Amino acid sequence: MTTAALCGQCHTRLYTQTSKDAPPRYTCTAQNKGWLQARHCRPGPLINAHRLDAYVEEWFLRELGDGMIYETVYDPGNGIAERVVETRASRERLRADREAGLYDAPDDAAWFRGPVCRAGAGAGRSGG
Repeated sequence: MTTAALCGQCHTRLYTQTSKDAPPRYTCTAQNKGWLQARHCRPGPLINAHRLDAYVEEWFLRELGDGMIYETVYDPGNGIAERVVETRASRERLRADREAGLYDAPDDAAWFRGPVCRAGAGAGRSGG
């Protein structure tokens, strides 16, 4: 509240004041600082902090409490979109490798050169 509470007489900011034997309070310190706008601020107003806080809370809830409060929150997502892009890129890379005759293991190359190549070569002959 210290940035929002203003003195009712000189309209300067109220500051919190604490001590061992009294509850926290908001008070006007402008007169103590010698500010010209506080020359008629006698005695320096003060109010129990708990009372002012309760009053402001009650006012706020009565005037604005029924409204919706929105907050913008960043949601990093679950990473699915990135994984889909990555998987598609891997698939394209593998297709290009296979077309070039590149394989990860020798038995994959042997498998391709066996029935798969023969099926492809036979399909080319039967087209004519």
